[in-house]
Formats: sequence, structure tokens, C-alpha cells
Amino acid sequence: PTYDCVDYVYLAKTQEDVYEAIKRINAHILITSTTTEDDENCPATMRKRFSKKMKVITLPAQSEEHSTDIIVRYELKKKKS
Repeated sequence: PTYDCVDYVYLAKTQEDVYEAIKRINAHILITSTTTEDDENCPATMRKRFSKKMKVITLPAQSEEHSTDIIVRYELKKKKS
């Protein structure tokens, strides 16, 4: 499916890159997922770090598959072509 509501997709190398990108985009809303389990990206951390700058919303999982898995598969397929 195609979604018209995603403005940016960013592949970061470090956690600080993630935080810096979020700050630079200067969005009004940051969406997190209940499936994010690592401490640096979990909803509680993102809310604590960014809620003064933007609204942080946590949504339930929409898919069993993570976007990272989709991107990795795409990159592997691209390399084989």
C-alpha cells in the first residue's frame, strides 16, 4: 500500500543521528509504536525527550513486520539485481 501521510523516512547510523533528525525536521507530531522495545526509541523515552517540542503519540502495532525489516529486504534485493 501507498501512504500519503509519511513526510520523511530517515535511516540513521547512530541514536544521536535519530534525535538530531527529529529536531531538524521540526515536526509538530512524532508517532511512536507500542512495538518499539529498545530503551532509546521506546515511547516513554521519546515522550520524555521531545514532548515539550512536539506532540508524541503512541500507536498500537499496525503490522507484525517492522519497517527496518522491509528496508533491509529491499536493499538486499537491490544489491542482487
